[in-house]
Amino acid sequence: MVSSTRPAPVIHAHTEERLKEINQYVSGHLGKKAPKNSPTLKQKPTPPTAYKGSPEHEDFWTFFTQFVRFARLSQMRGRKMDKEATYFLGTCLEGEPDRWFRDEVEPTLACARDRRMTLAQTFCAMYLRFVKAGTARTPVDRFENARFSRSNGGVNGFYNRILRYAKQMA
Repeated sequence: MVSSTRPAPVIHAHTEERLKEINQYVSGHLGKKAPKNSPTLKQKPTPPTAYKGSPEHEDFWTFFTQFVRFARLSQMRGRKMDKEATYFLGTCLEGEPDRWFRDEVEPTLACARDRRMTLAQTFCAMYLRFVKAGTARTPVDRFENARFSRSNGGVNGFYNRILRYAKQMA
């Protein structure tokens, strides 16, 4: 008899750290409902550029942080808005990530709250599905090849770049 359950993916320490960061970032920025007196924006924020499944850590992280910022500014915060934010995430995906979302995530959104995927769980699953372990070397290469340039942000720009690459390597 063939089992229909999938084997659990092997998760390395580096990947575990990224998953913790994803959970903390979502919880920290979207975990609490917006205060009643919080100002609303007169202009709607622009949604992030669609994620197309790039295996590069930096491409994923850029999309992820842009999406969380957009969700926060659009008041998609707190437990009650998590489902809507997750649905909205599906509109920001193209190609393979869109198919994956329709097959793996969307069916859970119709389930009871304790059985559906949260936004943080969805981003963690996306990270595991699309970001390849081989790209973990990319921040190391970028760190080692980082050069100071006045036209590229000067000292502060250089410091921020090497700090970002070091954080990605941790």
